[in-house]
Amino acid sequence: MKTKKSLVIALIIALIVVFIAVVLFVPAKKSKEKAGVGLISPDFELKAPEGKIWRLKDTLGSVVLINFWASWCQSCKDEMPYLQNLYSMTQGSEPILQKGLRIITILYKDNPEDAIRYLSQNKYNLPLLIDSRGEVSLTYGLTGVPETFIVDKNGILREILKGPVEFDSPQAVAFYTKLIRE
Repeated sequence: MKTKKSLVIALIIALIVVFIAVVLFVPAKKSKEKAGVGLISPDFELKAPEGKIWRLKDTLGSVVLINFWASWCQSCKDEMPYLQNLYSMTQGSEPILQKGLRIITILYKDNPEDAIRYLSQNKYNLPLLIDSRGEVSLTYGLTGVPETFIVDKNGILREILKGPVEFDSPQAVAFYTKLIRE
């Protein structure tokens, strides 16, 4: 009986020693970058539905508007025509925007087929990326949708816009133009 007690005590002591060694000597995992105004915007890699890989770091030199949305979100649907109009401006009607502004949308907690169907039915041709594991939305500290992040040419997060936005308003276009010219 005494031998069993000694064995149990020795086992408990060994477990405590191993636990302390792990806590003290195993390096802690580095926390992922988090997005914040004035900080370098965390890089990410996401796929478009057609399979193309898109990386934020590949856009250095351009101002990037990153819009998180969902097809079930009415506020997202309310702002979509403004976003599409701005995207159309970047495709030719506004030379400075065409050269210096990139727009992407990232699907948030939504079925990609529903989103693709919604975009198609409304004749929107915005670039769509799928954050299937929610990692990018977590890194960017998303609080809901719609939420938009404006990243300058140097990769610095300049603005976070929560809620629906009139992306093509004269004030908004002037802001993007200012960032492009900096």
